[in-house]
Amino acid sequence: MKDNDHLKGHRKRLREKFLKSPKSLFDYEIIELLLFYSIQRKDTKPIAKDILKEFKSIENAILSAEDIEKIKGVGENTKILFMLLKEIYSRLKFSEIKKEKLNLDSLKKVVDFLKLNIPLDSQEIFGILYLDLELNYIAHEILSYGTIDEVNFHIREIIKKVVLYNASSIILFHTHPEVKDIKPSKNDILATIKIKEFLSIIKTELIDHIIISKYSFFSFKQKNYI
Repeated sequence: MKDNDHLKGHRKRLREKFLKSPKSLFDYEIIELLLFYSIQRKDTKPIAKDILKEFKSIENAILSAEDIEKIKGVGENTKILFMLLKEIYSRLKFSEIKKEKLNLDSLKKVVDFLKLNIPLDSQEIFGILYLDLELNYIAHEILSYGTIDEVNFHIREIIKKVVLYNASSIILFHTHPEVKDIKPSKNDILATIKIKEFLSIIKTELIDHIIISKYSFFSFKQKNYI
């Protein structure tokens, strides 16, 4: 009973601290407070610290919601809670795209967008982000499921879509589910170069090709592959 009373007292104090001054809480305390709503009758401080140690930040923990169960002491309720936060974050951040321009002028912005808007834990997918002259978001689409080996097919489809969306530039993306150390294949590199050459004919810039998984990403532009 004494341990249970101590736990109740600690939770009450942390809630009061948050209500009084939210910004005074450390990151692990924010996660700990969040865990109060999915883990009952258990000290959540060590779990919160383990989550922060594993994912490095609150943002990364939310963006990696599907992997949160790898932390000892975390169950389905917490996974659902983090996935819900991820979905809320995505809708709040990107629901006004049509009304308010979303500028994707940095690698971080693009990676964050992809993490929130494309499936990273199923089969491999290949798609495109369409941008205007100022690198504002126009649309994104998944073109196919699988690799980009059928490059001639993809070039025809890409050109059709670029004209349809009146895009000034595009970013290619494809996923490598469950891969932690992402590296492009020889076919990935050759296909990207070929697509870039064809796009130049219609005065459209291929800004980047990003390979992404839940764990990491690879930017062709950052690594000087294009």
